[in-house]
Amino acid sequence: MPSLRSTAGTCTVKSLGYTANSIYKLQIEFMDTPNLISYDDVIDAAYDIFLEMASDNLEPADVLLFTMQFDERGAAELVETKDDWAEHVGFDVDKEVYAEVRVGLVNEESDELDDVFARLLVSRDPDNKFCHILWKRD
Repeated sequence: MPSLRSTAGTCTVKSLGYTANSIYKLQIEFMDTPNLISYDDVIDAAYDIFLEMASDNLEPADVLLFTMQFDERGAAELVETKDDWAEHVGFDVDKEVYAEVRVGLVNEESDELDDVFARLLVSRDPDNKFCHILWKRD
């Protein structure tokens, strides 16, 4: 897998097909753990990485859609880390150390993130910077 350098550390990119309809929003509370990067900082880092890499990994129509509608409907959202990450990254994911962020557009009627452009798994360990992205594929 290619490894890319970003402002948030090393990021491994792997494109897998999934549909936005299979992603759902969970209302959960996240508590910060001492010595780990805060969840707010994880969201910021994930969004920065997404912006840096989106044009190279999304379809041009999705880049245009996201760019045009982000101010009104865009979101980077921390969600419960799904159990499928181990099969994508090749190791067991400690849900306390890794966080999942989804970036996409919010449905104005349901107030749910229903057009997901990327799922990002980000390490909260400041000594082990890691990010793995699953990009939306049509």
